[in-house]
Amino acid sequence: MPVNLNRLILVTGVVAFTAAPSIAWEKDRELLVTLNIGQGGLPFVLVLPDTQPASSAYIRNGSEKIEIPKVSEESGRISLDFTHYDCGVELSASGKGDLTGFWKKRINNSDYAVVNLRAERFDGHRFKPILRVTEDFVKFAPAAGRWVVKFAADQESAVGVFRETGGKTIEGTFLTTTGDYRYLAGSYEYGQLRLSCFDGTHAFLVSANMQKDGTLKGDFWSGAKFHDTWAAVRDDKASLPDGFTLAHANSGVHLKDLKFSDLKGNPQSPGDPALLGKATIIDIFGSWCPNCHDAGDLLVDLEKKYGPRGFKVIGLAFENGDFGRDVRQVKRFLERHHAQYPVLIAGVRDRAKASAALPVIDGLKGYPTFLFVDAEGNIQSVYTGFYGPATGEDHRKMRAQFEAVIENLLSSRGK
Repeated sequence: MPVNLNRLILVTGVVAFTAAPSIAWEKDRELLVTLNIGQGGLPFVLVLPDTQPASSAYIRNGSEKIEIPKVSEESGRISLDFTHYDCGVELSASGKGDLTGFWKKRINNSDYAVVNLRAERFDGHRFKPILRVTEDFVKFAPAAGRWVVKFAADQESAVGVFRETGGKTIEGTFLTTTGDYRYLAGSYEYGQLRLSCFDGTHAFLVSANMQKDGTLKGDFWSGAKFHDTWAAVRDDKASLPDGFTLAHANSGVHLKDLKFSDLKGNPQSPGDPALLGKATIIDIFGSWCPNCHDAGDLLVDLEKKYGPRGFKVIGLAFENGDFGRDVRQVKRFLERHHAQYPVLIAGVRDRAKASAALPVIDGLKGYPTFLFVDAEGNIQSVYTGFYGPATGEDHRKMRAQFEAVIENLLSSRGK
């Protein structure tokens, strides 16, 4: 992916990188890549193929494996292109065999944010182990479990879910009313929790210290610049409002009254009987949204399971405002998830503008949002947000809710 050097926004951060150990390019293909974000950097594991030139690669966040759609290698440089997010990573070998480079993230149709990075051999530790002398050892409360979390910049509380995966390693995520933070992976040692996640477009870095009273306090970094603090209190019953209670259908406004463009530029209504099934989910999403990608996998599964009985999916995409690029990114989204359902380009991702484009509901609270529609085109319920597979039991419960609504719509046909 070519980068317009005149339109880059370079982010340098606060990390002082030291030279990485010399890497045999053709042999050592499992790397720890550290983005210049936060205190100490944001690490993720990159697995390259054993063959050269590179033709495939994937990122590992704990138990998650993210395949990178396009990989190229030429003259000592590897380009990792996350085509579905229109973002990329560049790695270059220096004369000493060290690897440096950058992550470029598209901000809008003309600008990128660029974050420097370095890579070294992966030694099995996402974060460098913490060393403590025996006499200084203090027994800390475990971090695994559910927590009520308050980010300083947010009015609403979140839920933290952490689980031990062996030794001092730990995985988890944060749940909010609009989605989750996907797979966070790292370690918990001597009362210090360190977690990170990188998926090509989102970069999260979490740190916290266990307090004497059993609470957690720490820092959170997101993307190139954002920093926040957070605190958490253990609560095994911590939960959030049901996604079906956060938005509702407006009476007097119908899906058939809406008109958007299909991927060929032709106007079409999501309430067109030719698109609707006996039961339909209308997915309000963006190809730029990681939670929406998780939802895409579920929607494809649901269509396979209930499609023979008349269930359908329609996508309403809110993108960046350049129709040609928006269509290209939506097609990449569909290709990534092997989805066959129709998608209309409904507008730009700005939430206020998207809400105005969707008068059928009382405001769009976040992406994705799902409209559950009956055979006559009436919206029977609205679900805001999405709990992906990183949330474990919360994901399974949400899927069961979706299936129950679909079953009810299919069985109500003609009643």
